Amino acid sequence: MNKVRTRAGNSVPDLRLINTQKNRQWYVVANRTGATIYRESQQKFEFLKRLSNPEGRLPESKLDSDRAGRAFARAADGTIRHSLDRAQSHHEKSAKDFAMRIARTLELAMKDSFGTEITLVAEPHFLGLLRNALSPNVRALIKNEINREYSRGSNQELYRYVQQALKQTQEREVYGS
Repeated sequence: MNKVRTRAGNSVPDLRLINTQKNRQWYVVANRTGATIYRESQQKFEFLKRLSNPEGRLPESKLDSDRAGRAFARAADGTIRHSLDRAQSHHEKSAKDFAMRIARTLELAMKDSFGTEITLVAEPHFLGLLRNALSPNVRALIKNEINREYSRGSNQELYRYVQQALKQTQEREVYGS
């Protein structure tokens, strides 16, 4: 398998070349701290690429050293001081940025795709962020979405969990529950 060097000097599989091979079912298992891309090969997951987001693990206080700003408002009996709320937490911004990074990775990998299908696996909130970050071209390749977090376990365990979740989803669609 051909490999490319990352900016950090690591050698990783070249996803553009992998995508030209016959098996076209890909799985993206993600959360706000990391994402792993697999392809289905002989009834198991074959690891392709891992992306990490160390900021996703940090507490909010480590991501932002500034306190919220202060504001003053006039009232009948004088001036009232209050703190300003942030429109978005740093964790949320970090998660959105990471979802964009995953989307760009998939966009590059799927540039010349024909018949590739993608299954997204993520907890519901991050799945929504990821869905919003995907380009229309990649979004068209999404076959399934599983709104559960499966971030731990061996490749084989993840494969079993995902296949079981897909089976349950298909049963719900058939029986209408």
